[in-house]
Amino acid sequence: MFSKINLKNPEYIFVVFCLLFGLIFMIYTPIFKVPDEPIHLLRACEVSNGIFFNNKNGDPAKDILPNRKILLKQNCACFKEFKNKFYYTDLLEVKNLNYTHNNTGYSFIMYIPSATAIKTVSQFCQNPYIQFYSARFANLFTYMLLVFCAIKITPVFKWQILICALFPMALYEGASLSADSFHISFSFLYTAVLFSMIFGKEKTISDKKFGLFLLTSFISIFMKGTFIFTLLIFLIPREKLANKCCLLYLWCIILLGTAFIYSSNNFIFIRSPINFEERKLMLLNSPQCFIITASNTLSGLWETYIKQSIGVFDWLIVFLPAYLYWSFPFLFISASFLEDTYCKLKNRLFALLLVLIFITMTLLLYYLTYSIPTNFIDGVQGRYFLPLYPLLAVIIQKPANIKFSDKQKFYLKTLIVLSLFLNLIWTSKFLINVSF
Repeated sequence: MFSKINLKNPEYIFVVFCLLFGLIFMIYTPIFKVPDEPIHLLRACEVSNGIFFNNKNGDPAKDILPNRKILLKQNCACFKEFKNKFYYTDLLEVKNLNYTHNNTGYSFIMYIPSATAIKTVSQFCQNPYIQFYSARFANLFTYMLLVFCAIKITPVFKWQILICALFPMALYEGASLSADSFHISFSFLYTAVLFSMIFGKEKTISDKKFGLFLLTSFISIFMKGTFIFTLLIFLIPREKLANKCCLLYLWCIILLGTAFIYSSNNFIFIRSPINFEERKLMLLNSPQCFIITASNTLSGLWETYIKQSIGVFDWLIVFLPAYLYWSFPFLFISASFLEDTYCKLKNRLFALLLVLIFITMTLLLYYLTYSIPTNFIDGVQGRYFLPLYPLLAVIIQKPANIKFSDKQKFYLKTLIVLSLFLNLIWTSKFLINVSF
């Protein structure tokens, strides 16, 4: 199916697979069957109408609902046809808009593709299905483009990024109207930019590559936790930075200040029974409670998180068959044998530290804003950890004394491509069967 030359360019293999199976996922996944897709539709409609930011101090009952009511009367009116379909049957009823606005604090950047599609199509077509699926397609195209660039840019772990970007869960979100489509693909791209600075063979980082880092690192502060990956700059050899070292650290200070201002003024959804101030005091006075609860959560739900990051359809209730679950991680680990670059132990430990920080911050966020006090932290989903897989590629590497010849690498690449193709066919068939 693929020539030896094509196997040297995994980014083109990704484009073919992403378009083929992404379109299948997009078309055969019923409306609102992707987790939180209804509220992402409403946020995309907000952005399409110029509502880019909702203040942290705003009262949803007074400030946000009027905006939503205006949208209902104007651009969102056509989506009332989705009423009584699957989930959130009263999604577009004013009485429940406060509840469905729990993503109002999400950055407008993540909704640019879907909002642009909705706004453009609505100028000449009021059919809600055409608008809805055009937004899904815009997200899928953006997902494909960003991951393509990520695989193209990174000098290492190309095949691991290809595989995790084709995990059924990643592709399911990528072909949906969810903001996770942009978030996941941008996280891969940002990590790839940092990998190019760390593992690139050039003696000094070019101005073009450094400028790309400045741009993507600025965007990262508006993503969900992606800014943590900026810490990878400490793995960049100092000799590569040359005279850019001072500028790099100055830029990071500016980014930290911007991130603080943005997060402190942005709207944060807090579950109604929770008193945020009391929860913060409880954390400060008894941090051991969070540590114990987080440990219980990870020890009890780690397998669930892995499965959810690989593939759970519908509203996280339809699980893939077991053989599909473990075949994707197996391919991900197998791809490490294609790498000639071997990371030092300190780099692998640092990558592990970033993974732990990301997981801890995610658990902490839900501990403070969402989870009712129990032995576990509620609300965390495995798909939130998809951006960590490129970092896992740094940690999980083949032994340094094992080297594959070009012929062996070709056979392994062929096996990976064929296995991905068959796995995605079976996944697509499974998705179609459970959707109808």
